[in-house]
Amino acid sequence: MIDTPSALAWLQTIATARILISGRFHHTIAAAVLGTPSVTFSSNTPKIEEIRQTLGLEPPLAFDGQLAGNLRERIVHPDRAGLITARATIEDMTKRAELNFGPLLSSSV
Repeated sequence: MIDTPSALAWLQTIATARILISGRFHHTIAAAVLGTPSVTFSSNTPKIEEIRQTLGLEPPLAFDGQLAGNLRERIVHPDRAGLITARATIEDMTKRAELNFGPLLSSSV
């Protein structure tokens, strides 16, 4: 675990990491956007599973008897193909958000 003093430092840490191992939703999104391979764990909410499905990434690891082996396998062979799919999905989502929110951002209220 790394303690970062700012949001920018947090993003830089994730961007320069070889791999992110986390069970946190925002960390997972940041890694996908920044192109950092990640391994996620199940969470107490469905958010991790939903974002992984939306972005086409590998599902979270389960806390079961296979955890150590599965974790080792994902670290050795990160899901780079999933990151390519995620990148295309993120770009599409960004374009859609711009269409939805662009008029709000450009109008003077």
